[in-house]
Order: sequence, then C-alpha cells, then structure tokens
Amino acid sequence: MAGSKWVTWTTWLVACVSYLVLVFVSHRSGGGGGGGPEARDHPARFFFNFTLNTGKAVVRKGAIVSNALGDILDVGEEAGVRERLKGSVIEAVDLEGKYVFPGLVDAHAHLIMGGSFLSQLDLRDATSRADFIERVRDRAANLEPGAWLIGYGFDERKLGEMPNAGWISQATPDNPVLILRADGHRALVNFYLLAMANITSRPDPLGGKIERDAGGSPTGILTDTAIAMVRSLQPKPSKGERKDSIMKAMAYANSMGVTMVSDMGTPAFAQSADECWSDLVDVWMEIAAQDELTLRVQTCVPLDLYDSLASFVEKNGDSLGMLSWGCVKEFYDGSLGSETALMNEPYEGTTNRGLRIHEDRAVLQERLANATGRGLQAIVHAIGDLAVDEASAILSAAGSRSKNPNRLEHVQHVSGSGALDRIRDAEIYAVVNPLHIQDDARTMLEKLGSVRSGKGRSFPFKSMLDRGVKIAFGSDWPLVAPLDPLGSLLESTSGRRHVPEEAVSREQGFRAITSNAAEAAGAKGLVGRLQKGQKCDFVVLDRDLLEVEEKPVVLHTFVNGVCRYSRRDI
Repeated sequence: MAGSKWVTWTTWLVACVSYLVLVFVSHRSGGGGGGGPEARDHPARFFFNFTLNTGKAVVRKGAIVSNALGDILDVGEEAGVRERLKGSVIEAVDLEGKYVFPGLVDAHAHLIMGGSFLSQLDLRDATSRADFIERVRDRAANLEPGAWLIGYGFDERKLGEMPNAGWISQATPDNPVLILRADGHRALVNFYLLAMANITSRPDPLGGKIERDAGGSPTGILTDTAIAMVRSLQPKPSKGERKDSIMKAMAYANSMGVTMVSDMGTPAFAQSADECWSDLVDVWMEIAAQDELTLRVQTCVPLDLYDSLASFVEKNGDSLGMLSWGCVKEFYDGSLGSETALMNEPYEGTTNRGLRIHEDRAVLQERLANATGRGLQAIVHAIGDLAVDEASAILSAAGSRSKNPNRLEHVQHVSGSGALDRIRDAEIYAVVNPLHIQDDARTMLEKLGSVRSGKGRSFPFKSMLDRGVKIAFGSDWPLVAPLDPLGSLLESTSGRRHVPEEAVSREQGFRAITSNAAEAAGAKGLVGRLQKGQKCDFVVLDRDLLEVEEKPVVLHTFVNGVCRYSRRDI
C-alpha cells in the first residue's frame, strides 16, 4: 500500500470540513455515476477497522473501498479487501473499531416545512393554557404590527383542553397567528386572522372544517383543507428562504445518520399547487445542479400536478445528481388525533367517522390512473381503516407503469387481514410511522375502543409482514415525530409498548430503515445495502444497533464516501 495516506479521525475531521477533490457528478445516476473508466475503477477512499453490517452479514473487521464517484468497489473482510486493493488511494480512514451500517433512509418526511419549523415557535411540550399563552405572548412581543406569528406542535391532550382564538388574541391584537397541531391536520388561528380571512361568513370547504361554538362563531380551530383558507394569505417564502430551510433540514438529517429522504413536499393544504411546483423546479433543481445536496432526496408534488410532472419527466428524465422526482402525493383522509381519519365505524361515543377528502372516488381513481399510466409513482395518505380499504382499492385499480412501487402512507388502522391481503396483492408498499405510536397510543383506546386499537388493527406491523406486505418506515417529520430512523427501529421492535404483539424483529425493522425504505423511495439497488456497485452511503454508530436495547449514538454520516456529519465531542 505504498503511497496510501493512513489517517485517523483527527485528520479525517479536518477533511470533512476542508475536503476538496475533483468529483464527477452524473445527472442520471444518483450522484457520482459519471466520469470515465479511470474515475469509475480507480480506488479513492479506503475505510477500515470497523464492525460491518452490510444488511446481509456481519463482518467483525471490515473494510470498504469506494471510488471518487461514491461507488463501492469492494467490501468485506479487511484482510481480503487489502489484498485485492491495487494502486494508491486518496484517503484511507481508520474507523477505530466502531460499527458501520448502511445509510439510514427516512421514507416519509417534509424537508422544506421541517427546515422552516426549526426557527418557528415550538409548542410541542406546552402542557397548560398559561404556558401556551405565555409562549405566544413572548414571541409576539418582538414582532412588528402585521407580521405573522407561526408556530407548531400543540396537542390538546397535553394541554388538557382544546385551545381557541381567545387564548392568544389578547396578546396578538395586531398580528395574524397560525399555529399547527402536532399532526398538521388542525390549526389554531387568532381573531385577527379569522377576520383577515373572513372566516365567519364562509362555509366549510370540501375536505375540511371550521370549528364553531354553540352560537355558530368560529372558535379559531381549522381542520385539514380549511387551513388553506388562511395559509393562502401568508407571505410566500422566497427562493432563498426555502433553500435555507432545505440546508437546515439536510444538516439535521445527516446528524441523525440519514443519507436519503423520500420528501413528501409541503402539503397541498399548506400552500398552492404553483408553490409546490416552484419548490421542485426553482429550488430543489437549483440545489441539485449546484451539487449542494448532502443526502439523496426523492421529492414529490401533489397529484394535481401529475400532467406537468409527467411532461417534465419526459423532457428532463427523473433525476439530477442526488435528486430524483417522478412521484405524486394525495390525501385520502386526515389524522387520528384530529378525529379526521376515516373509519368504518364512528369514533367512540360519537357519530363522527372522520373525513373523506375525496367524495367522488371515481374522479380520484381516474386521476391516479392517468398519473400511473404516464409512469409516475402514486403515493396516497390513508390513516383510518376505511381510508385504507378505499385507497388501496383505488390504487389497485389505477395500476402502475412506474419502475417504483405505488405506496400507501401511514396505514395506521386497518379493518383486518383482508385489507392487508389486498395491499399485498396490489404490490403496494405500506410506509408506516412507528414513532406515531408514542403520540397516538395515549388516546387510541379512548377514540377507537379495545378491538380497533388492538392486535391486527392498529399499527399492525407484524401482521403486515406475516401477510406478505412490504413495509418501510418514515417519520413524517416535522409533523408528530422527529426525523429519527433509529428511534423508529427501536419503537417498532423491543421498545414497542402499545400492542407489543405487533413488534417486529430487529432485522425486519432494520430493513425498513435501509433497503426497504430505499426501494419505496425509488432507490432499489442504488442504496440500502453496503455491497459492490451500490453507493458508499453509511453511518458510523457507537454500538451495534441490532444487539443493544438503547439507541446508538450517530458518530459520523457518509454520503458517496464523503463525510457529511461528525460529532464534535470525539
């Protein structure tokens, strides 16, 4: 190995910051797939001295060789890799006996929204009316008249009661206020914004609800599509602000060991279709073209834009560097916490069965069939058991000509094994959210009763796998849960407290945050395993996540063989 430069983490941390080397970027291969034969075949980095889990086997003293394009050229036992390695490498990195796993994939998040939330008023841990009001008052004290106050994360269960406009209006007489519930399907607004949007005289929109008191006056709570009635008045973030949100979101994701995200975009009830389209063509495309992505991103647009997206794919292909597109997202219902998840039977003690966003199912099926017929991947949000029944039937009828599987998002409650069989037979991926158990377990029994909240009916991960349904894990960040695949793994396995019979094995959960999540996100064969020919995306942990009960610490995150995150305290 004459000419190789052997370095430890002290040197490599400097390299993470000052790294400057010629990198060839292909616009059609997930980043780093171009260049000539020399670039493709020449070893550039040699990682050694670590315990390796490739997703298929464990190697106690492993090594990986990658080229300058981020492709894995060799992986396995260090002795054998060293013997096969020919020529010098740019860098050789000693991983000091730590644990290496394929890069983690979050199959459902909202990156622009999540990045923007990092600077907004966080009310996730507000536990009383007084606490809630004080936080709003403190934030409002620094605002100029007319400036918007945006917050997120309230939960009426933690507060002990549902907030209303009266709570916050005295402290905000000259400012519009919009605060999202933790699940994003409800919002609280103040009197100023109710008047600004003329909510009092407007009817409930299709797929949404304006909550009113006994006298018929709006309470300040808006549900699902009703949120768009005030969102449409909010000043639009500039391209620079949206890019800044993405950069913050990617840094956060890298710190969690994440190397790829399936980005659901900003929900259609939170911004217009034109704004969603601009996110793709004006912001994401520019970041990808300038090679500023620090993780792989599959980004979606609303179903309303399927014709524009299909034409865009026909003209431009479906990827640029580490960015890919070609999927459309639609909502079928709301959420359990807001009691808008569509159920076969009413919520306990009510006549309410939730909300069906699309009353004309034939029209929705036709639009989905048009989208899938033009090669797009169809992704449908369905949380309630009736929503899952109907949405899976519609997706099955729509069919697929995409190279990527159609997906149902959340699939939180199901009507029974027959529903799972239909999902399996239609080859639909179920992208589920283990971390939502922590939020919903407290009220499932109250809202659904013991049968519907029990085994085989709520968060039925093991039942899904037993029936042959493919599952991947997503966080839905910033709604409800953090962007934390390791937390999802633990919550779905040994850490599962609600209906523990639905826990899956550690290996099954591991695949749901690596190879399965990659397949659901359109990256099968590109990432998800550490093997020759795949991309050199991996995470370095302080312990073996397949063996320990407590969550491992992310030490370093590599994408295309380049360090994108390192802890500062090592």
